[in-house]
Amino acid sequence: MRRGIGLMGLMIMLALAVTPSVPASADDAQDLAAARARFENLTKEQIEAAGYRIDAFCIPATVEGLPAEVGAMGIHAVKPQFFGDNVVKGMDPEILLLDNNFRVIGIEYETEDLNAPVPSLFGHKFELSGPHPGHWHRHYMLHIYFQPNGQFLVSTWNPTLRCAPGSTPPGSGQPAPSVRLDMAASREGRTVTYSMTLVNGSGAEIRDIFLAGTVPAGTSFAGATAMPPRSGFKGVEGGSAGFLAESVPAWSTLGPFSYQVTLGGGAPGMARGWTHWGRPWDASTTSMEVAVPGTVPPIPVDFTPVASGGFPQLPKGDWAYAVLEVNLPPGFVLPLGDAPPLLFYQTGGWLSLGYADGSSRLTGPGSAFFEARPHSVTAMGNSPAKGIIFALVPLGAPLPLPPGVTPLAMSPRLEGLRDGPYVFLLGDVKLHPGVAGWNHYHPGPAAAYVIEGTAQHAYGGKSTTEGPGSVWFEQVGVHTDTYALGDKPTRIAAALLFPADQAPAIPVQ
Repeated sequence: MRRGIGLMGLMIMLALAVTPSVPASADDAQDLAAARARFENLTKEQIEAAGYRIDAFCIPATVEGLPAEVGAMGIHAVKPQFFGDNVVKGMDPEILLLDNNFRVIGIEYETEDLNAPVPSLFGHKFELSGPHPGHWHRHYMLHIYFQPNGQFLVSTWNPTLRCAPGSTPPGSGQPAPSVRLDMAASREGRTVTYSMTLVNGSGAEIRDIFLAGTVPAGTSFAGATAMPPRSGFKGVEGGSAGFLAESVPAWSTLGPFSYQVTLGGGAPGMARGWTHWGRPWDASTTSMEVAVPGTVPPIPVDFTPVASGGFPQLPKGDWAYAVLEVNLPPGFVLPLGDAPPLLFYQTGGWLSLGYADGSSRLTGPGSAFFEARPHSVTAMGNSPAKGIIFALVPLGAPLPLPPGVTPLAMSPRLEGLRDGPYVFLLGDVKLHPGVAGWNHYHPGPAAAYVIEGTAQHAYGGKSTTEGPGSVWFEQVGVHTDTYALGDKPTRIAAALLFPADQAPAIPVQ
């Protein structure tokens, strides 16, 4: 692992330290070398004689729904008497990590004492892990893999390690994790029913779930009408109907969560759903916008929300969009300090997102996140990790950039911002060839980046042809229309900043 530069303060700041992952001091290096020397050359018989029980399976990244190129942990040899004492001892690891030939290739330390400060050993902090096969409690863990020439890799997965065919647990070839919220609307007279279904396409059970569906402008809440067992209706707060649920098993769905609204006299607004879960990782997602049936024509684009956040109140001052391209080499770490509010869309490679509480999660192409608090990003695997950052920055502020981050465009001053809560939403937009565009405007400033394909973009009385890598900005209330050119779909990453009581895009009737 390498250590790198950071985004600090209210702008992205420059630093230049890029070094291999090594113990923090000479004493740490000596202690880690001693632990390696004690276990590295043990035979299978000596491992068992030392009290370690060798598991039946090799653990690849695919056992948690991750792609094969992320690597593997290997075979775990566990010493039961070390579990539960919550004492971290460098010369007595809880687990030895073995390859397919039962050679010791690394060591692992674990503790379940979550009330204590984040533990560290050999100069490296443990990471907080959710439950996983073989360990069904939240816990701290530290994986250290032996590398050539006395080097070490500190990482949950070893990207160069592969499990032998037939050595993995059943069901370990699942696709990459995906959790989404589906929302649909039906109408009978002046009553509209909204139904939300949570789809857990990951290999882990998610728990501690909150769901909310908006009560659109121009309607009034009538009541909650359906929810699955072991869930409940929380009430209406902030213009949304809220529900609580315990859990959704891996590869399962939970729903419907349904509520009704009554139409008023004016044109109703759009509705959307939002959900948050706390375990085994802390995350949230939103549904697509849903119109009241019969009130607006279908939108001729596919819009999938992939990340969102919010602001109770936008900071005072003049703001602009900065659109940045990220290209991080394998093993590179990009710490984010007090970063500006940003949305990140991942276009290639694999990233480990490390959070301030010590937890982490792995993301792949098409993943996205909203970040306004410290955390770090580490490029995993054997290929560069790539992505696009949409950041809100003070207008005219200097923007020094670290290696691996390149400026693409800076917007003019964002017009029309007002007091009150705002939503910061990142969407994956797909425009289909041969389909007419959608004339609309935004109640807040927007930024767009063309991922693939070619589009014709009409805005403010001008029309331009935009291809991969193109960036444009749209101000509040200006009519815009975009459609795909050629015979292939066009994909766009769109960042939308809009008032919380409005839809992110409004069709022009």
